[in-house]
Amino acid sequence: MTATVIIPFGARYLVLDQATFDAALAAGDTLVQAPNATNGRGTRLEAAELVDAAQVARVFSLRPAAVLRLARDGVIPVVKVGRLSKFDIAAVRAALDEQSIPDKRARK
Repeated sequence: MTATVIIPFGARYLVLDQATFDAALAAGDTLVQAPNATNGRGTRLEAAELVDAAQVARVFSLRPAAVLRLARDGVIPVVKVGRLSKFDIAAVRAALDEQSIPDKRARK
């Protein structure tokens, strides 16, 4: 009998035989560990810790809803993992450094 690996994938399941799973896992490890890995468009991939909107909000003294709004508006980069929005703090910091967000309370 061949071993089967069942991976929950949203409301569905991905079913792989053990050999296919092991090969995919090894290929994924190679991509993440490769020093010059790219995403196919020439952009270098680096292992980054992804955090949720609440963690970004704490770092930048914002509300989580504001973080999600900035992501939706394209002001800060977001990685969608299924229905979840995940953020790389360094990428968010760089994007916010490039932006000039006016203070609504500023006098004209």
